[in-house]
Amino acid sequence: MAAAIQEALEVGSRGLLLDEDTCATNFLVRDRRMELLVAKNKEPITPLIAKIRALRRDRGVSAVLVVGGCGAYLDVADRVIAMDCYVAKDVTAKAKQIAEAVPAALQDENEDLPFGGVTPRIVTLPGGASSSHHLATAASGGDDSDLDDFPAPPTPATTLRGAKSAARRTHLITLSGTDVDLAALDQLVHQSQSRCILDSMLYLRDRLRLASASSAAAAGSNLRSLPLADAVAAVEREWDASSVGIAVVGQFGADAPVGNLARPRTIELAAAINRVRGLRAVQAAAPLAH
Repeated sequence: MAAAIQEALEVGSRGLLLDEDTCATNFLVRDRRMELLVAKNKEPITPLIAKIRALRRDRGVSAVLVVGGCGAYLDVADRVIAMDCYVAKDVTAKAKQIAEAVPAALQDENEDLPFGGVTPRIVTLPGGASSSHHLATAASGGDDSDLDDFPAPPTPATTLRGAKSAARRTHLITLSGTDVDLAALDQLVHQSQSRCILDSMLYLRDRLRLASASSAAAAGSNLRSLPLADAVAAVEREWDASSVGIAVVGQFGADAPVGNLARPRTIELAAAINRVRGLRAVQAAAPLAH
């Protein structure tokens, strides 16, 4: 759960939706008995409750937490909404009265800690050039020709994607013979989304490799150093700018629209990249600003 939050923050998420039922209990909070049994300096996990205020204050990220048992969050909540017979009611004032009358934790246990940094990473996807896409969208007059993020390749690549890369099902893709498990990406609901993720990964990998091969070009040199967040944002801009939409990353590029792709969020694209075995990552120079 902590890793998932860092993943989301790295690619610019501004809001988190957390359900108590699917979160690890010791990640959310430590109750008073455990605080007494295991001293704070003996517990390696800092619960979210100690940093959730800083998440908003330091990084400008809001959190909506659905709870039915973690009453400790009444201490730190800005707003408390209760569902009463399917009607949403603001019970913030009552919640704060209860929090003051019935302390949920030992003094200083749920202190307001700084959130800490989120370091951007420059990633390299494994595998050779895929020869899977029409990569000359800018050179051939595609709608993304005014984008500076990706250099145009010298010649069109029109061969089809090899059998070693495929979207097997909604939560499983194969990238250059390596299976990538997307089971943790609950928001994916159809194989057409995972197919778009795979095409985008191949597209991104090929464009980055072309940039690396053209190290003399300033654009290529800059592209090689794009952090993950900037790389997936550049792909999203090409989705938006092309006349064929998300099909720009497909095997036919800007030449023709296709009907077997559905748009995922960039956070799912980044999460899929993070789950590729053999992914190489180096830290970028400076922490991400909020």
